[in-house]
Amino acid sequence: MTKRSIKKKNIVTTLKVGVIALYRGRILLIREQNNSTHRYAWNIIKGSFEPSKDDSILDTAIREAEEEANAKIKLKYFLANYYLLDGRKALMMFTFVADLLDPRVRISPRKVQAQYGCDKVIKAKLFTKQQLLRLKPEDFIGMRGYLATRDYLKGIKFPLSMIVILPPK
Repeated sequence: MTKRSIKKKNIVTTLKVGVIALYRGRILLIREQNNSTHRYAWNIIKGSFEPSKDDSILDTAIREAEEEANAKIKLKYFLANYYLLDGRKALMMFTFVADLLDPRVRISPRKVQAQYGCDKVIKAKLFTKQQLLRLKPEDFIGMRGYLATRDYLKGIKFPLSMIVILPPK
């Protein structure tokens, strides 16, 4: 073992899921508060895989869309995986593109959001590709959401079959 691998031995990894939700060429973003800066900014739908609620990261994507924007979605394809190492925390975010089945999304009341642990979402909006191109990294909560929107606009896509879900032992 090298010194580098020993130093990083106690890293905690969190599995995240992001969703680019589409409706007639528009992309759904939510406006939420950044936990560290307390500033409101745009973001894609995203959240953590919760084994007590989700059988797979595909289920997480569907659940998070419902929790954050009362959005019903149908997953279309896998976009990308983003990895962030921040001190002793590692985030791995699998990002999907989905069809938004009904454009009438709405933000849940704060009491309902608090039940899900996401009580800082204040708005949901459908953006055209041109509007999305005008947004800068600082308009987003973080780089993962910004990069996901850019990768979507570049046309990056992989089949959902890239996500192989193995049965438990």
